[in-house]
Amino acid sequence: MFKPSIFLPPFFALFFLASANGQQTSLLRGRITDEAGAPLTGTNIFLLDAQDSAFIKGAATGTGGMYELPGIAVGQYVIRVSEWL
Repeated sequence: MFKPSIFLPPFFALFFLASANGQQTSLLRGRITDEAGAPLTGTNIFLLDAQDSAFIKGAATGTGGMYELPGIAVGQYVIRVSEWL
C-alpha cells in the first residue's frame, strides 16, 4: 500500500485551481512517495471533472516520483492516484 506524500488523501482529493495573474490555464505538478518517503515511479495520476468524474488529463510519475499536468483550465477537479501492483 502506498500513501501519496502531497496534500492528497490516498487515492482521491478535491482540487481547486485558481487563475494567477490573469492566466487561463494552470500547471499541476507534484511528487508521489510511499509511506517511507521513497519515490514511486510509474504511478498513474488522473485529473477528473469534480461534477461528473469525466477524465480530463492524466500522467504517470517519472524518475523521483515526479509528475506534471500542464494546461489545466480553471475549475474544480478530483485527482485520482493509482499505483501499478
